[in-house]
Amino acid sequence: MILSGVGIGFANHLVDFISHRMRITMYGGVVMPGSWQERNISSPLPNSIRQAAEKAEGNTGSADSVHVIEEGDSFIVEQPMELLLENGTQQTLGRVLPGDIPCGYHVLRRMDSGAVSRLIVAPPRCFLPEEFRAWGWSVQLYSARSRRSWGIGDLRDLKALADWTARHGGDVILVNPLKADWPVGPQQPSPYSPITRRFGNLLYVQPESIEGASQADLDLNRLAGAGHALNEERRIDRGAVLQLKIQALRHLWDGGRWLHDSRREQAFDRYRQEQGPPLRQFARFCVMAEQWGTDWRQWPGDFRRPQIPFADDFDQAHEGRIGFYEWTQWQFDQQLNAASRTVRIFHDVPVGFTPDGFDAWVWQDALASDMTIGAPPDAFSADGQSWGLPPFVPERLRALAYEPFIQTIRASCRHAGGIRLDHVMGLFRQWWIPSGQPAREGGYVHYPAEDLLAIVALESQRAGAIVIGEDLGTVEEEVRAHLSRRHVLSYKVMWFEADPPTCYPRLSVASATTHDLPTLAGVWTGGDARVQRERGGSPDMAQLDDMRQRLQRVGGVDDQADVESVVERVYRQLAASSSAIVLASMEDGTGGEERPNYPDAMTSELNWSVGQHLLLEDWCHAPSTKKIVAQMDDRRGSV
Repeated sequence: MILSGVGIGFANHLVDFISHRMRITMYGGVVMPGSWQERNISSPLPNSIRQAAEKAEGNTGSADSVHVIEEGDSFIVEQPMELLLENGTQQTLGRVLPGDIPCGYHVLRRMDSGAVSRLIVAPPRCFLPEEFRAWGWSVQLYSARSRRSWGIGDLRDLKALADWTARHGGDVILVNPLKADWPVGPQQPSPYSPITRRFGNLLYVQPESIEGASQADLDLNRLAGAGHALNEERRIDRGAVLQLKIQALRHLWDGGRWLHDSRREQAFDRYRQEQGPPLRQFARFCVMAEQWGTDWRQWPGDFRRPQIPFADDFDQAHEGRIGFYEWTQWQFDQQLNAASRTVRIFHDVPVGFTPDGFDAWVWQDALASDMTIGAPPDAFSADGQSWGLPPFVPERLRALAYEPFIQTIRASCRHAGGIRLDHVMGLFRQWWIPSGQPAREGGYVHYPAEDLLAIVALESQRAGAIVIGEDLGTVEEEVRAHLSRRHVLSYKVMWFEADPPTCYPRLSVASATTHDLPTLAGVWTGGDARVQRERGGSPDMAQLDDMRQRLQRVGGVDDQADVESVVERVYRQLAASSSAIVLASMEDGTGGEERPNYPDAMTSELNWSVGQHLLLEDWCHAPSTKKIVAQMDDRRGSV
């Protein structure tokens, strides 16, 4: 079936606006950026990547498996079609698809052969309230511990922080990815390497907050006390946290007293029905991980594929364990919902998932399993970066009617006031690196950005979720302009911007720093350089000196100013930004000198693993926190 556009539409999934340097196909070429000011250098696509792409070309299914159009567009088709709308209504069409098809996921069926394809009708832009003007906090939840935490910041802490933020005039909280890790074995510190982007991490579930927990035959106080003791160490011991929480959650589940309440039982059943087969599949995967370890590629042969034989028999034999993992996801979902009621919680969407985890197991046939994605060499990483995450083959993703991407965005928008798309350029092109090779041996592979952005817009509008695109680094201005037309907010980080905050575009998020960049105190006191040396790194002192001078210029402070004054003056300028959202770093509220992640550190065991200097109750009363709030309230007010 061929669709011919009458109007703008999304049918052509090559992005015409991208400059010639980026207009490459899966087999076409590569751009190697040599610095932040991109050099116009093109080189042939490396043979290893070309061969992987050619190998992936076959067995991708019908090219007509999905069609994506913009709301209001009309299209001409080869022959009459039957249209089944997602609301269940059905109509027979001639050779023209009318322009009044509602937004949604519909089905087209050929009248001659009965072949079906998905029709996605999307709005032109993402959700964004008119004149939206907000402020809030950027938070690494694992580090935001309170006195009641079990060694790690959790969803009860997120609720407390959200409620406190709302009371003080704030509107948003951006949290690190809260996606699932393995339920057994060593825990991955980086929240950007989950085993799935569709389900939550049970480390963030608060056992004492579970309805009915107080009536269980379990001394939760004993386990809670052991958890509280973990707060005494600044390094977060995820393995110890997992053991305590699994023990508490299993006792609550096995005790079954929460089920004696018919209202709770019915709510759990509704959640399972709503989540459908993916939830059961994920729970089954967790049970298999208990039996055979945390890499499905090493499991018994029949279980290395999601279409396992005798699945019903397996489920029956392990119904209690499977039910447990479904129940823990329900608890995560309920607690996340409770935390999201007073401010907009923005969920961070990682660019990928681990090759040994759930999403890779389910969608293994759509992945280039001998490749990883990353970033080419640039001014901040001379060797480039390899992230250890397998890429989707673009044509295979399309052959699946974009279902993996749809499920990912939809899950991220659940109980969300917004989402942040990490490495948003990954919707346009991704840097493929042959497994085991250095990042510089990679090459760019093009993705159907028009289609993917249409799906983001559709899910965003349905959920009422604002979209942020992390567009730091080498990003063409044409791409930024296109994202802006879609109402995807860009990122404006003070360290990189030559213009003052008052000149930032409205469709942007303004911040002083990010999780990969130095804190204000770290630059001002020299603490960031010290921490880098302690972790085996080599700080770029010239760069840090430039950052310190920037703090002086932006804040209007002299060289002898104390940290609190620097923080106050810088956030006074950021609060006056034209940006729709201004984010303050939680680390800047504590005066902390350590950033959450040091990408180039030789020893990385502390990355993503250090708690805040202050517990949440004390952070709320810290001088720098109060000064940031005062500046935001004075210059931005509450929405």
